[in-house]
Amino acid sequence: MITDREYDYLENQFKKINGIGKAGASKIISLVSNFKEIETIKEDDIINGIGTNRSYFSKKQLNEIMRTINEIDFSKDIMILEIEEIIATFVGNAFEKIMELDLSIFDINPFLIRALKFDEASEVILFYLYQRITRSIVTSWGMAVEKIAEATGATSVPRKENVVDNGKKFDIKKIFNGKKYYIQVKSGPNTMNIGMVESLNTMIKKIEERDKNNIGLLGMTFGRKEQLSSQISGTLKDLEKHSLIGSEFWDFIAEKKGFTEELLQIIDDAALIYQEKIGGEKLSDAIEEKYELLLEQWNEEYDGTGFESVKKVEQLNL
Repeated sequence: MITDREYDYLENQFKKINGIGKAGASKIISLVSNFKEIETIKEDDIINGIGTNRSYFSKKQLNEIMRTINEIDFSKDIMILEIEEIIATFVGNAFEKIMELDLSIFDINPFLIRALKFDEASEVILFYLYQRITRSIVTSWGMAVEKIAEATGATSVPRKENVVDNGKKFDIKKIFNGKKYYIQVKSGPNTMNIGMVESLNTMIKKIEERDKNNIGLLGMTFGRKEQLSSQISGTLKDLEKHSLIGSEFWDFIAEKKGFTEELLQIIDDAALIYQEKIGGEKLSDAIEEKYELLLEQWNEEYDGTGFESVKKVEQLNL
């Protein structure tokens, strides 16, 4: 029998093929009775098993279906396959964001340039390049890490179950020992201001008043309690009861002591698999390549890369 997680994973893989949607993916998956059996499917099985002619899937689609199946390592646990997919999507999106960068989307602030004493195009480009990349990657990682938590033992919170305060809500849910834990996920120990913590206090109060078996939590994906900012440690009510920080967060989600180290290795392996798939290029390589291209673009548009070109850009932004 194929579990819901296995079905969703396979459906997502097949839907990546151009022209194949939920219906097409469902027809392929319906040919087998368990997850691992997908590995044995041949092209003729798809053609004959669907009970229609070859035209249901084009020859190109059939080739892509077989390539997709062959790329899945069915010896791995579904959790690992899900995390590999999450990491591949996250890193792939990061590469795409870098490739899309262009001087025209940099909102260059002439006052900031003067304050920082940037006299060369290289300084301006590096500053705005890393600013854009960092902002994009941090935002994307926040979404990716919630998906990793769901892959390792949590679930998403149904909208009707959730509570909201100032636009904030709980991100994931964990059922353990008869208790329902509603968790707001933050990346690290210095990611909340006092207003955000006060909103979380309100959310915790609301969710716990709804049911005596409900517990509201702050979950941080790395760090230790002693690293928490004073805004968090001094504002979050009953810190010990209402927070899971770093390894205790991941070990709790997976219900396994020491799981955090396993997860780090899974992510490391997943990143390596993706890197090898794209020819060994690192994100740092892509950033360096983009920097050189932006510098060339600057030189062409502003007749040089020295101080006079920076002054031209300042005037264009005033």
